[in-house]
Amino acid sequence: MVLNNTNDCSNISDSIDTTKNALIELFNNFIFLIENKIDKHDNTLDILKKLFNEYKKKLDEHHKISITHCKKLDEHDEILDTRTKQLDEHDDILHTNSKKLDERDEILNTHSIKLDEHDEILNTHSKKFYGHDEILDTHSKKLDELNRKYLKDILSIFLGMEKRAFIDLWSHFEKQNKNLLIRAKEIFDLQDTTFYRKEVIIDLPESILNIPEVEILYNKINSLLKPLKNYYSQINRLNYLNKRALEFCKEIKNFNSEEIDFSKSIPKQLNNIRYASQLIRNFQLSSDIDIILEFKPEQWVREHFIEFADLFLNQYKNAQNEKYYEKMKKPYDIIMKLLEKADISDSVIKVTPQR
Repeated sequence: MVLNNTNDCSNISDSIDTTKNALIELFNNFIFLIENKIDKHDNTLDILKKLFNEYKKKLDEHHKISITHCKKLDEHDEILDTRTKQLDEHDDILHTNSKKLDERDEILNTHSIKLDEHDEILNTHSKKFYGHDEILDTHSKKLDELNRKYLKDILSIFLGMEKRAFIDLWSHFEKQNKNLLIRAKEIFDLQDTTFYRKEVIIDLPESILNIPEVEILYNKINSLLKPLKNYYSQINRLNYLNKRALEFCKEIKNFNSEEIDFSKSIPKQLNNIRYASQLIRNFQLSSDIDIILEFKPEQWVREHFIEFADLFLNQYKNAQNEKYYEKMKKPYDIIMKLLEKADISDSVIKVTPQR
């Protein structure tokens, strides 16, 4: 049975009291009848009284328990009322939130519809832009063609101006230094030039460097060869300039902008032209011209190299029984060939190595 309020508890309590009083009255009547009819010495009455008192006592205890339960039920009713109020409040909040959620759903549906509309517009614009891209690509290709055509013309004019400036500079230099250029060409064409540039300047120091036991000779030969290196370096530059001038004259004479080689770096071509022009200016401002005209390799051998040759050949002779003797044969052959070209006879250096 569920109790909804305190009135139910009161009704129960009243019912219990009524029942109790009725039982007491009934029992008293029963006792009265028994006393009038039962012998005074019979203990049945005492037993009944005792039972009655025990029953009465238990009935009182039950009454107390019933009152306690009613109080607890009242407390539970209060708690239930509080919970019911809270539940009603939560229902109100839930109802409010449901309304807000419905409103949000409506807003979301509205935005979704607008988003779909925007997607359609975007797709339409994308198609238009795609068409514009094709038009732009076409125009870009045409612009690249025009740029390439004009670039060819501009570069051809610019390169031509640089080459003409070089040719003018070279022509002026050539008029002032005819003897120099004639001598440079003669020297460049000589077979001895290859010998000096390859065997003497390159092979001789390298072959001596491979012999640790005569390391001191390597330092000496490096210092000794500097004038010879400079001499042949200047000869080589003059022939390089003459060759470039001839090439530029031919290119300018047969010039066609369509034949420009764009696979080569334009800045690199310009740098090469300017480098060649700077070489000419360096010749005009330096004393290298006098060096080329006055320097004689054979004279250099007789005046400077002969001391080193004497030192090396004596080392060579003393190394006949050493392990590194075989390594000295290559520089020995070069030195002997060099002395021969300088017409240095056996009376000057007398070394007879044992091979």
